Amino acid sequence: VPLFAQQNRSLFHADPHAGNLLFDIRTRQLVLLDWALTERLTGEQQRHLALLVLAVSMRDCSASCKQIEALSLPGARSAADRTVRSNTREFLQKLPLTRVPGTLDAMRLVERLAFQGITFPAALIMLRKALFTLDGILHEIAGGDYSLDLVLGSYLVRGWLRGDKMPGSPLCITDWIEIQSSALFYSSRWWTHFAGSQAFPPCAATFNERCR
Repeated sequence: VPLFAQQNRSLFHADPHAGNLLFDIRTRQLVLLDWALTERLTGEQQRHLALLVLAVSMRDCSASCKQIEALSLPGARSAADRTVRSNTREFLQKLPLTRVPGTLDAMRLVERLAFQGITFPAALIMLRKALFTLDGILHEIAGGDYSLDLVLGSYLVRGWLRGDKMPGSPLCITDWIEIQSSALFYSSRWWTHFAGSQAFPPCAATFNERCR
């Protein structure tokens, strides 16, 4: 998993289907047959991407913007600050309140900002393609009840039980402190989005109209 790789530069394939990959049962190794769409994430990119996923999951606009700016190419940061903030705020407000946002939502935010002119490294765009491809394969095999975040979570738990490096290894202690600080205000952000959405059930809307 590139996001949680223990190497400083993690290797991944942007089009992970059976025609490009081969699993050797004897050695239990994954063999790349086509290297044309391979990319690497640096340690810092892994860190900021993990923080972006967590910020989006907690609907934290400021933290999400901070990680977007860190992931974008240097020449695009100062001039596009307003674009990043306005689009990120609107994106988070439109996320359904009935579920916790996840990795694919963070990738959709990256895609939205890319269409707005924010420039990202090629590796990040390729990773987005890989994640959506894997999500589609997962739904075909296991059905809609399984999500990519559920699989990633189980991967981390199994690694932790085996005694591997601590889950979330790209993150440092100060990152975890910021995450905990953001989590303290999750409820207030949720209620703010709920109040702003005015998404009342149809029965409640009908009842309100009758009471007027």
